[in-house]
Amino acid sequence: MECDSGMYLRNLRLSAVCLLAVTLPALAQDNTGYTSVALFKVKPDATMGFVENMKKFITPFGSKLLKDGSIQGYGLNVDIFHQPGATNVAMWMDVPNFAAFGKAQEALHAAMQASPGLMSAIWAATDPAVHA
Repeated sequence: MECDSGMYLRNLRLSAVCLLAVTLPALAQDNTGYTSVALFKVKPDATMGFVENMKKFITPFGSKLLKDGSIQGYGLNVDIFHQPGATNVAMWMDVPNFAAFGKAQEALHAAMQASPGLMSAIWAATDPAVHA
């Protein structure tokens, strides 16, 4: 079976045009950053204490990172409607790029090491097997 070189080149050009049509819009979009989320399953009777402890934990380093521009935002989300066996509290951080994500992770780990008592209280209120 012979290959029609004219048809082959037309198909090749058509494939290239289709590929460009799909990829160029994606390349033109600005990256607005990334969101990192940690999910916790908190015991129902410990939710309020957990949230207060998490505020004490994340506010010092979160405020510092927000002020210096390393992160674009941070916070906690507590589900109002709970599903049995599911996570019910989320801690999140918005970062502009992967370098900032690394800096935020370092600050998080340093805060964990510097606050063993607070971390014990936080982990005691959760099911670590469901942490994501």
